[in-house]
Amino acid sequence: MRILEKTLRFAAIALAVLFIGLSLLGIFGAWFVDRKATDVALKGFGLIEVGVGVVDAGVSRVDDLIATSRTEVRQASETITAAGAQAQANGPVLNALNERLETESGATHRADAAGPSARAGCYWNRWQRGESAELATDDGQPCSAAGDAGRDL
Repeated sequence: MRILEKTLRFAAIALAVLFIGLSLLGIFGAWFVDRKATDVALKGFGLIEVGVGVVDAGVSRVDDLIATSRTEVRQASETITAAGAQAQANGPVLNALNERLETESGATHRADAAGPSARAGCYWNRWQRGESAELATDDGQPCSAAGDAGRDL
């Protein structure tokens, strides 16, 4: 009978030690998993923050371009209204206005192609294709201001 009692006590102590050990391992495991999950979440939020920054810069640039375009259109409208009554006599003025609008429009498109929205388009296209943004584009160039901004969008 004494041997049975000693065996049961030993088994109870062994079981208690096992549960204490498992509890300590569980605490360490929960701490480790929490730390890794926090790191992953912070990296994800960092990526989202960069994306929001790019979009915000693009929207700000578009807003500025729209304001500039509205000013140009208003000025052109005023010039056309003033010169419109005598279009034949004011031909050089209207031709100069036409050239100015074409020049401004071309400069705006070239400036926009080199903006952050072009780089974002490049990275977005690469992500959709499952490629790394550091890889070269189809023509051997890395993502750059005008790299492959217009492709596959």
